[in-house]
Amino acid sequence: MNWHECFTYNDDGSLTWKRRPRRHFKNEQAYSAHYTNFFGKKAGSVAYNRKTGYRWTHVRIGGISAKVSKVVWEMHNGPVPSGMEIDHRDGNSMNDRIGNLRLATRGQNNANTRVIKRTTTGRKGVSRTKYNTFAATIGSGKNGRYLGSFKTLEDAGNAYDTAAEERYGEFALSARNKQP
Repeated sequence: MNWHECFTYNDDGSLTWKRRPRRHFKNEQAYSAHYTNFFGKKAGSVAYNRKTGYRWTHVRIGGISAKVSKVVWEMHNGPVPSGMEIDHRDGNSMNDRIGNLRLATRGQNNANTRVIKRTTTGRKGVSRTKYNTFAATIGSGKNGRYLGSFKTLEDAGNAYDTAAEERYGEFALSARNKQP
């Protein structure tokens, strides 16, 4: 898709509808309706996943939905390579400024997620045990690793932060590496 035919990129990371070429439409009426209803207006709407709390902006063209972050990336850098996805450096999925976007694998993107709201400890990778200690783990499933049991939340959090920085590098979102 040639996104430049459809949108203008704005410095705040948003997109504005352009007057799209006539060939994008089935008939003159659809073309005219697009111009009347969309031309010059901000593009996209907010989508929300109730289960995870994840929010993002997306646009629809011809029955195809695309995340604004992907559109912005492709407008500046070309197609997203296979096996890669767009990551928001600051962890804010609503900040689609080009300087906030980078390519990442699924694992790297997951490493850059915030603390799950339903956690009882308030620290990523840390849970309370039935023995009133704190367990630190990194990753999940067969890629998960138990980091140990600790007497304090701070010690368990530090163990997670160290492991995350070693494992994920610049993609690690830890208490020591909080991003705005």
